[in-house]
Amino acid sequence: ICNAVHNQSKILMVVLDNKTTATSGFQVNLGVGRDALGQEVPALDIEQIALACGVKHVYTSGPDDLDSALKGTFRKALSHKDLTLIIIRLEK
Repeated sequence: ICNAVHNQSKILMVVLDNKTTATSGFQVNLGVGRDALGQEVPALDIEQIALACGVKHVYTSGPDDLDSALKGTFRKALSHKDLTLIIIRLEK
């Protein structure tokens, strides 16, 4: 995300956030709020990271959003001519 901002990329990024790492060892990731020992630690938030890196257009959608709302989010996001991020949260 930060590299795309730095290089002034004119793209739409979509993150499917299921709070899981796709690995065979079931390792935690930085967004779940637990370390490798299972202790509570601050979770990193993709939206806040994107904003801190300078992404101007960040949209979020959740599991309770209707298809029409998600389509509207994509329409808005595609209307921008610079880097835009949509985060689709797959878990409540």
